[in-house]
Amino acid sequence: MFKTLGIEMLLYASVTSLFLMLSMIVKNLGGVIAINIIYAVMAERLIFTLLQYAVKSKIKFTEYSLLNNIAFYAADTATGSDYLRSAIVGLVVLAGTTLLGIWAFTKSDIK
Repeated sequence: MFKTLGIEMLLYASVTSLFLMLSMIVKNLGGVIAINIIYAVMAERLIFTLLQYAVKSKIKFTEYSLLNNIAFYAADTATGSDYLRSAIVGLVVLAGTTLLGIWAFTKSDIK
């Protein structure tokens, strides 16, 4: 139970980091809200599905989707390999968005 809770918290922290990174890049508040809503509703699934069609389903990109990994725990259908994949996806997204957010902040005019 604690492993599931920890990975789920990591995935939600990754989503939060992604949204904060977007807010650092896009300076307009309305634009940030719109981008975050569109991402949460459909953009990630659409992008990963298009990538999967591009390689003719040889690689299941949707398994590496952040929101898809969160859905495993919401539906309580996670298996042993899902835990490891979810942890890796969460860590990669968290590290990537943190680095991009730091870069965007240092490039901004806020001192």
